[in-house]
Amino acid sequence: RFMLAPPDLDFAPPFVVGLKEISSLDEGMVGGKAFNLARLKNRLGLPVPPGFVVPTTACNYFLECNDLRGEIDRRLAGLDPAAPGALERVSDEIVIAVRNARVPTDIEEAIAGSLSMLVDNGNGASRFAVRSSAVAEDGDISFAGQYRTMLNVAPADLARAWQEVVAGKYSPRALFYRISYGLLDAEIPMAVLVLPMIDAVASGVVTTVDLENDDDSVLVIHSLWGLGELLVGGESAADAISCSKDEPPAVIRRRVAAKSVRMVAGPPGRGQLAEVAAADRHRISLDDHQALALAGLCRRAEDFWGRPLDIEWCLDRQGRMLLLQARPLALAADRRDRGEGRAEEPEISGPVLLAGGERAAPGIGSGRVFLIPPGSGPDAVPAGAVLVCRDTPPALVMIMDRLEAVVADRGSVAGHFASVAREFGVPVLVNTGEATSRLAHGQLVTVDVDHLKVHEEASVPRPAGTKGKPARFADSPYLRKLKYIIDFISPLALVDPQSPSFVPESCRSLHDLIRFTHEKAMSEMFSIGDRRSTGRGSRRLVSDLPLTVHILDVGGGLLESAGPGPEISVDDIRSRPFRALWQGLAHPDIDWAGHGHFDWKTFDTVAIAGGVAPRESAALATYAVVSEDYFNLNMRFGYHFAVVD
Repeated sequence: RFMLAPPDLDFAPPFVVGLKEISSLDEGMVGGKAFNLARLKNRLGLPVPPGFVVPTTACNYFLECNDLRGEIDRRLAGLDPAAPGALERVSDEIVIAVRNARVPTDIEEAIAGSLSMLVDNGNGASRFAVRSSAVAEDGDISFAGQYRTMLNVAPADLARAWQEVVAGKYSPRALFYRISYGLLDAEIPMAVLVLPMIDAVASGVVTTVDLENDDDSVLVIHSLWGLGELLVGGESAADAISCSKDEPPAVIRRRVAAKSVRMVAGPPGRGQLAEVAAADRHRISLDDHQALALAGLCRRAEDFWGRPLDIEWCLDRQGRMLLLQARPLALAADRRDRGEGRAEEPEISGPVLLAGGERAAPGIGSGRVFLIPPGSGPDAVPAGAVLVCRDTPPALVMIMDRLEAVVADRGSVAGHFASVAREFGVPVLVNTGEATSRLAHGQLVTVDVDHLKVHEEASVPRPAGTKGKPARFADSPYLRKLKYIIDFISPLALVDPQSPSFVPESCRSLHDLIRFTHEKAMSEMFSIGDRRSTGRGSRRLVSDLPLTVHILDVGGGLLESAGPGPEISVDDIRSRPFRALWQGLAHPDIDWAGHGHFDWKTFDTVAIAGGVAPRESAALATYAVVSEDYFNLNMRFGYHFAVVD
């Protein structure tokens, strides 16, 4: 009961918490993103913008004040994610309800008051970024790109932007991702992080291992001009600067991407595209000095976490390097198998249709190429497809369980979709430049991401792998909860009803309780008449089959000619369903002689298949309740019952 019960919800203030005030005990209140950012700022002293969090208590209070929790639960309870259009329909219903709800005055005043303090402290921000920071986000389960971010928000619009981010918790892709991990809605309440909007010269993501080359001794800085949304959204390639982790560190590789557009602060709530100056399009967006400074910051963070990280950063107009986000880096499920002991790779002999690109998520996938037609959405993609597309937006997560592989013209190893694809075990090849023009719709292909090649397949696709569920699902909160519960349900210790230990005190699981009560109830029901000598007790069926069957007639199940004796024959039974079953059991093609009787004394060392209780054992007999047109049979096979009703 306690494992399955939803968590207690806290509605109490405070409704705003400053980043500087977050302690090591506050993760459940401020969510993963804000908690990680506070660790960078407060524990390590790394450069992080000032900011505050509207905690999960505010979200709970908002839903409670508007009586939304029951409505949300009701709509989610009827959601079948596999049904066409179901995610979009349920999402629309919930998002509209959240958007139309009233933000309590307490929350509005708390946000406005905190904003005033932030500006008064000399930070001078006039626009803000409002970002999700749900519980479980940016942890082992990343939720990368699944929630809403509002950019360039004016002070007067902050409460409304907070409400939009809360509503974004119920977007179709966020619902699909959460359900794929078996998380309950109430387990991951939404906190919201508010940071000043940075006028960034360059932005990007650092992966503290080299994902393309499986090299833990190298970190890679992915960088482009302006804001980083084009990179994480899979819409643009980025410069890649590889730095060694030696002391002192050194830049060991540079790869410059063509950067024709950049994102800058735009209309309230979002960014807008601007052209990159011609002189900067093929110029690297960070120099070596800046890259090494950033690498040093990220090394400190990785050492503190003790694991590889995915870190978002930006360089502002004053030349300050700022860290905006940190989370555990999503590594491919098969990464630990690479190198020594790795399974032999399958031979791919078909002609190469496409070569090059970047390995965003490793592996091999085969299927028919699917190019989403103009005017259609991801829902058009069939199961088993190799999706070929220009970009890799996070919304494609909704069809992750249908994909064998993804090949994209653009995109980045550090993008949100690439991160989630590694979690789900779907191979992804990005930044090929020409996939949509070289690969034909319906063409059979095999995508070998590890070797950056797409091969033509001559026949049916090779068998699908174990894609479509997150690789970490086996250790998800859902399965951990089920494992805990099943230990109280499934184990069976009471297997021998003739053992002295077959007593209530020996019950250690629900299975034991059911086994004990069923055994005793059946024995009691069929012996009570014999003990009272009323003549209405069970009658033993005499037949040629090696079964002990006790019959209890509850009205019209026996012929009048059966008489009052303790034994009856099949000819004495009127019950039509019983006679029909017995006709099958007694069929001449069934070889009862070939079934050895089950040895109950050594049952734990003998397979139970085919075991039938000895016919002389009344305690281990088969029981049938009969009437003229009804019967219920509890037939023993080994220490299991086969029940026919």
